[in-house]
This record gives sequence, C-alpha cells and structure tokens, in this order.
Amino acid sequence: YLAHDAAFKTTEEWENIATNLKYFLHLTGRLMHAGRSGSPLRHKYSRDIVLHWKEDEPDIFYLPDVFRIKVPRHILTVMRLHDWIPITHPDTIPGRYQIYHRYLVLQGIPDNVVFVSNSEFTKEKTLELFPELEERIETIYIAVPDVFSPSQQGQIEKVRTIILTHAETIKRLKRKPDHAYLQRYRVRLRKIVENLPKIKYFFSVSSMDPRKNYKGMLLAYKQFLAKLTPKERDKIVFIIRAAPGWKSNDTIALMEELEEQGRFIWLGKKLSFDDLAVVNAHAHAFIFVSFVEGFGMPPLEAMACGVPVLSSDLPVHREIQKDGALYVNPYSIEKIAEGMYEIYKNTSLRKKLIKNGQRVVQSYRINVLQQQWVEYFKRQYKERLKKLG
Repeated sequence: YLAHDAAFKTTEEWENIATNLKYFLHLTGRLMHAGRSGSPLRHKYSRDIVLHWKEDEPDIFYLPDVFRIKVPRHILTVMRLHDWIPITHPDTIPGRYQIYHRYLVLQGIPDNVVFVSNSEFTKEKTLELFPELEERIETIYIAVPDVFSPSQQGQIEKVRTIILTHAETIKRLKRKPDHAYLQRYRVRLRKIVENLPKIKYFFSVSSMDPRKNYKGMLLAYKQFLAKLTPKERDKIVFIIRAAPGWKSNDTIALMEELEEQGRFIWLGKKLSFDDLAVVNAHAHAFIFVSFVEGFGMPPLEAMACGVPVLSSDLPVHREIQKDGALYVNPYSIEKIAEGMYEIYKNTSLRKKLIKNGQRVVQSYRINVLQQQWVEYFKRQYKERLKKLG
C-alpha cells in the first residue's frame, strides 16, 4: 500500500479556508486523511469547496466530519458521521452548525460518498433520513485515548497545580470583576485546593450549549447540596471545564451564584489531554446529563480513569456506556439530584460502577478500534478497484 501527499486548488474566495485543511497520511491503500486545524469550514461557508489534485489522486479520501467538499466522483469519499442533532434537535444547536446537514437532506448524497457512523444510534438516525444508504454506512466507535487510565490517580499535587493554573472566575465571561471580588475568589479557591482530597469534587466536561443541560445539572446540584448537612456541604465542590456556548446566560448566572458560595470552580475553556485525565482521575464522580448525543465521549474518559459516572438515560448512552453508568432522566432535576446523592453516598454502588466502567471502556481502546479501521479501508479499497474495473 502507498501513501501520497496531495495539493489542491480552490476558488480564491475560499483559499483562506482551504489553507486550514491539513493532510495526514495513513498507510492503508493510497489513503488521504483530511483534518481541521482551527478551520471554520463547517460553520461559515455557503458554497462548495472543490478539490483538484495536481498529481497522485487518492483512491480514498477520508474526512473526519461532514464537510461541504466536492471530490471527483471516481474518488471514494469516506465521511465520519457524528450525529444528526442539527436536524433532529434544531432548537438545541445554533443555525450555523446546521448548514451542511440541511444541505445533505435537501441536495442528497453523492454516490461516491460512504459513511462511518460513531454509534448504532447515529446509524439508525441516518437510515431514517436516507434509507438508500443501507449498504453505504457502517459503525466504528470512537477510541478513548490511552492517557485516560487509572494510572493517573495518586497525583493530587498535580491536580492542585492544574486548578490553580487554569481556574478562572466565571464572571470574566460577562465583565471584568473588581479587585475586591478577585481577592475573595482567590482566597476561596486556594482554600478549596489546599483541602483536596478532603474536599471531594464532581467533574464535568463539555460546552455550555443547551443540549448539554448544564442549567439542569447545576439546579440539581443545588438540590443535592440541600440534602447534605452543613458539614458535608463544606466537603464537596463542582468543577467544570466548559467553553461558553449558545444561549448560556442562565447557566453562567447559576455558575456565578455557586462560585460566590465556594461550591463551584470553572476550569476555563480548554485543558490538555494530560491535564484533563489527571483531573478526571481524582473526581469523586463524573456528571454527564445531556439531552441528546451522537456518542458521548466524556463519560468513557471518566470510566477509563476509574471514576463512577452519572449519565442521562438516552438510548445512545445505554448503547455506549452499557452498565458502566448510573442513569437518570435528564428532564427531571429531582432525579438528577437523587442520582448525585446516590453516587456520592453509596460506596457499594460506586465500586460496582468503577468495576463495570473499566470493563466497558476496553471495547473503545485504540488498539481494538484501529484494526477495525484498517479492515474497513482495505475492504473499501478492494470494492473500489472492482467498480473501476
């Protein structure tokens, strides 16, 4: 098998977007892999990008997400399909994210495009929209990076350093806080950090978009705190790493309230995989109660680190997380609060979830899934050769 680099031309109008596309080589046929590096491609375009290879055309062109890119029809295009949320739940996601999915529905899918779904749930949704794709879609799950493992435990000093380095007052998202508030914030933060692990923490990772249900989660957290004694309340905090999202003002207001009470820490918008794994591994529980998902990677990362998971009761979560999570109704604040209390207090349940989670996550390790990709591309390559004669 050969690997070839490629160059492409686009109309001048889209030159700046095309330059953000980077190509990575995989030694499977003459496979070209296109990835994004800060590209606004999927969000802010209204015309097709047409790719023309100057030489060494690939047999298979792989895209890690859905893009509005036209590839010559004799080249097989493999698209990674993550979800149909822009179509099935348009009220939970900004319109700019809906462009390509709506384009596919309206214009149809070219016959040289096949899909690799991230879950059977997403595959089923695809076939509801496009029954004709029955023979052109397969499922390969997303791999959990090896850095997420129980070996990250026992590094509480590193957790303290990460929090002190990355934590910011949530007030910065709306306005610059005054000096007096910053002083009080830093005192509260340092007091919490110095008392880890005596002070335990719930952890969550996502964006603040409505579909992630952060508002419901934080309202449930307030109810959970009300169930505790004053002494117990002083020994739990909620840490969240989340980028501000669409329609997140109510969520941010709740975060401000909890932050002022010393019950909440915002770890900013981004953490490296290494830092994320360390903070994950020391959490008392991971909370993930979104309304809709196509896969849901964060709970698997927590399971891989040996942390019990509280998750929303969705078909896709049942498929992916199996018996590795405690499930709750994401539309019921009371049920989420009860789940938090149960996963916080019930030692035998915690042990069971940790054990089950460790077993479940083995199916999503890179060494398992990479072979599925190799076999998939080999199959596609052979089929393409047959069709081309």
